[in-house]
Amino acid sequence: MRRMGTLKIERHAYRAFTVVSFAIALVASPVLVAAAFIAATLVGAIELLGCLPIGRAWCIALLMANAAVVGAAGQGLMGTAAAVFTLFAIDAVFLSVGLRVEDEGRYNATVVLGAVSLATIGLAAVEASELFLIHTTRMPPLQECIVLMAAQDFFASAGGRIWPRGRLAPRISPNKTVSGAGFGLAAGLGAWLILRGSIGSNFTLVQALITLTAGTLGDLLFSSIKRALLIKDFSRMLGRKGGILDRIDSTILSSLVSHAFHS
Repeated sequence: MRRMGTLKIERHAYRAFTVVSFAIALVASPVLVAAAFIAATLVGAIELLGCLPIGRAWCIALLMANAAVVGAAGQGLMGTAAAVFTLFAIDAVFLSVGLRVEDEGRYNATVVLGAVSLATIGLAAVEASELFLIHTTRMPPLQECIVLMAAQDFFASAGGRIWPRGRLAPRISPNKTVSGAGFGLAAGLGAWLILRGSIGSNFTLVQALITLTAGTLGDLLFSSIKRALLIKDFSRMLGRKGGILDRIDSTILSSLVSHAFHS
């Protein structure tokens, strides 16, 4: 009975955390939002490295190499593209040399997915530093992207539990449903419509749809590497709800798409 009560409290606390996060992203200073997102991506990178079967020295070297590329990344779409390939190459080499995985199939998956994930995390920090300076409304693209992802993630999770229909990607994330993805997409579009009708939006309808879809794909990307590493969460920083990376995985990829639209 006590255990059930604890789970109920944790569930309500997480919902409250999600609502408060949504409200902060909606009204907070763009600089504060960008700084918080950059910090979250750094924590996420550390969490991911902590899950990989490589030594501490390799982790530090890999983190420093990624930080160097992120710091030197050029602005605009071409600078982002160049940084993508550079980060992927560096991460793939480091992981190929440093990983110690007995299962060859799992090794290959971990190298590829780990390189993609680390490159994506690093670039998200770059885009965060740029996107909060680029805006055509009172809310910069990065901040609007975070609001859309918060709405999508919350209602995708709630809708999937209330009306579970169809498996979205059973081999990658068995708990994700087609109905949940539909609820999340509808909620994200609803948030976009509210912003468009009030303070204005940085996205067209097509751009909003692509950004929201990228969020779902980002979620599946990081679920793939968890599946390859045979883990449920990247850390226990948030208790039963996993780590920071588990909470921002969809926003990481969608922020890159958002940057591509506004480069």
